[in-house]
Amino acid sequence: MRHYIIAALIPLFLAITVSARHAGRSSMAESALRKCEAAETNSVNISDTTIYEALGYYRNHGSPSLRLKAFYYRGRIAWNRKDAGTALENFILAEHYIRKRNNPLIAGKLYLAKSDVYRYLYETDDAINDGIRAIEYFRVTDDMSCMPEACLSLSSAYLMEEKPDSAQMFLSQCKSYWGSMSDTLSGRTSGWISGDSP
Repeated sequence: MRHYIIAALIPLFLAITVSARHAGRSSMAESALRKCEAAETNSVNISDTTIYEALGYYRNHGSPSLRLKAFYYRGRIAWNRKDAGTALENFILAEHYIRKRNNPLIAGKLYLAKSDVYRYLYETDDAINDGIRAIEYFRVTDDMSCMPEACLSLSSAYLMEEKPDSAQMFLSQCKSYWGSMSDTLSGRTSGWISGDSP
C-alpha cells in the first residue's frame, strides 16, 4: 500500500520542485533586470553576466514589458562596447515586445538607442525614423529628462543628411527642453535649501 502512495506522490513532488525552481529563476531574472535598470539610471556599465540571468529566463517567460527590458539591456551592454551588430540585433528583438500599454519611457529609450546605432552605422534614414519614434514615446510620458538627448541625436542625424533646417529645428527643441528642465531642477533645489522636503 505504501508503494502506491509514494508512486502517487512522486508527480506532486516533481511539480512542487519544478514550480519552486521556476519561481527561483523568475525572482533571479527580475533582480537582474532591476540591477540593469539601476546601473543605467546611475550611468554605470552593466556586465554581461547580470543580463544573461534575465535573458535566460525571459526568452521563454514573462510579460512583453519584461522581455522588452531584457533585450533592451542586452543591447545596451553590447552598445557600450560599440558592438553595433549585437546591439542592433537585441534592440530589434526588444522591439517585438512593444505593446500599446507598455512603459512608453523604456520604448522611447529603445528607439533612441536604435537611432544612435543607426547613426553610428551611417544609416541616417533609419536613425531619423527611430529618433522620431523615440520623441513620440517620450512626449506621452511625464518624464521629459530624455527629450534633450533625443532632440540632439535627431539634430545630428539631420546634419548627416545635410538638412540644416531640420537639424536647427530639433536643436532649438533641445534647448527649450533643457531650459525647462534646468528651471525645474533649480526650483527644486531652492525649495530644498530653504527647508522644504526634497
